[in-house]
Amino acid sequence: MDISKFTKEDLQEELKRREEQKNEDKPFPLTDLKSCAWLDWSKCQKACEVHIQELADGKVDTDAEHWIYETAMESVYGKDVWDWVNKILK
Repeated sequence: MDISKFTKEDLQEELKRREEQKNEDKPFPLTDLKSCAWLDWSKCQKACEVHIQELADGKVDTDAEHWIYETAMESVYGKDVWDWVNKILK
């Protein structure tokens, strides 16, 4: 991912958002769940390509849908999304 496409302000805003998210004692409201300033679909695309190729090769990976879901969530919200999910599920 080439972060040079983003302004210093974009990057600072994303860092601030992530830091605030870490400091929360309780889950932040759904309205505060923001997508990343930039989206990186490369891992999601790769997971889908691997799954399609496995299907074409006659292999069935019962976990593929789970992995694609996880990579899609992280592509949109960043890896910290699971902190939010885990707080909600407690």
